[in-house]
Amino acid sequence: TMQSKGQDTQAGEKVAGSALTAVYLGPRILYSWRTSLVAHLELDLPTVLNNSGLSLVPDYRLRAGFTWLL
Repeated sequence: TMQSKGQDTQAGEKVAGSALTAVYLGPRILYSWRTSLVAHLELDLPTVLNNSGLSLVPDYRLRAGFTWLL
């Protein structure tokens, strides 16, 4: 996945060091049960980090979700 954001503004002024571009890669597991349930588990590791200053960026992201189709 890719995450990108421009500089923040405060009171009409741009905040220096607030822009960020990050690319995350990692494994993803999908499971489907019949035609009703889909589950996924993803681990995202940052591979490219470009920021315009000092920013807090996670070391990894763990995401999970379920979808029930009617």
